[in-house]
Amino acid sequence: SGLSEGWYVLKEISAPTDHGYTTSADIKFYIEKDRVGTVREMKDDHTELVINKIELGSGKEGKAIEVSGALLTLIEKETEKEVLSFTTGPFEEDDITVSSEYESNGLKAYKRYNKEKELTDLVVEYIPIGKYLLRELQPATGYVTAADMEISIDDDKGVHVLCEATME
Repeated sequence: SGLSEGWYVLKEISAPTDHGYTTSADIKFYIEKDRVGTVREMKDDHTELVINKIELGSGKEGKAIEVSGALLTLIEKETEKEVLSFTTGPFEEDDITVSSEYESNGLKAYKRYNKEKELTDLVVEYIPIGKYLLRELQPATGYVTAADMEISIDDDKGVHVLCEATME
């Protein structure tokens, strides 16, 4: 094989971050003398953004409560391209729309119930690394429109955003 006995590091130089993958951690391994077939596998992980629309302190025991019915959009900050739009709250058919450009690059968006927090998470996977704006297009009934929120997706696994609602 031509490699001397000793310690080696498998290092990813660049990951396909424009498709929502993150750079893998280095893998350190030892090659023994006269050993054939040392195999090391490096797997890429992907980005994940979780968004909740909440009203702080209004639930049981001062917990945050979910605000349903607000229309939000996620916009790529630099290009002003819409990535996706969605309605907050429990899953309704057709309440998430992903831009075809981002969908064709592998971006996935879905809702899941977070039992621990008693909230419905909007989960966005494989979102390209960069800066985004979360913009409220229409507030839920009885609430005022929230200010734009800047979100930074970096070369690590996840970001959780709590978008706070204010009553009228």
